[in-house]
Amino acid sequence: MRTTLAILLLAAAVGCSNPMNTKLPQDLSKMESIKSSVDKLSPEDKELFGAYIMRHLVASMQGASPIPEGMTIGKCIQEQKAYVQEHGAEDAARKIRTGSPTLKKK
Repeated sequence: MRTTLAILLLAAAVGCSNPMNTKLPQDLSKMESIKSSVDKLSPEDKELFGAYIMRHLVASMQGASPIPEGMTIGKCIQEQKAYVQEHGAEDAARKIRTGSPTLKKK
């Protein structure tokens, strides 16, 4: 019985340490508080997370609202993936319209 209880508690503790569930601080100057969670992300997720934060920092300097309360690292990554998909297609279309050079295969 004790062993089962210990295993369940350990599983719950491991599940709670998922970096994707880490909430962002409202004050971006306190991002250091979630560094250990960010360090656990894959390189791709770190890049997406960083891009999300940079995009919101720039937008907030232009008067946009701050990062929403309760935002998690996982939600940031999901939103950034959607943003890249949407705006990546727009950038490609703009390059086609303007005749911007693209990389050519050798």
